Amino acid sequence: MTTSMFRRAAIVAAAAGLALSVAGCASKPSLEEYKEGLFAVFTTGMATSDAAAVDLAESYRPYTDCFAEQSYEEISAEGAKAMISTDVEKLGDLSEADSAVLSKAGEACADKLAAVIGESE
Repeated sequence: MTTSMFRRAAIVAAAAGLALSVAGCASKPSLEEYKEGLFAVFTTGMATSDAAAVDLAESYRPYTDCFAEQSYEEISAEGAKAMISTDVEKLGDLSEADSAVLSKAGEACADKLAAVIGESE
């Protein structure tokens, strides 16, 4: 009887763990995770071996933060995850609604990107 109770407890625990992991897969990253993820993806490949390169990468942060703030509320959980993924192919799976949100965010933050590009020339 004790073995049966342990088995039931194990099954319930496993089911609860599965439910939480599935729920976690569908959840949207936090705004901070989204900001940091966008920054990381946007600056991937930039040299960070010296202070000037680090400063250049950091100069993009106002743009990536603006982009995150402008798109976060309206983008779906799947869209947010795709945007901060290192798997570029996931971007092809963006919905039309998410693409529209991202386009609007890009337009809203264009001045911040232009400022960075102007500084780096």
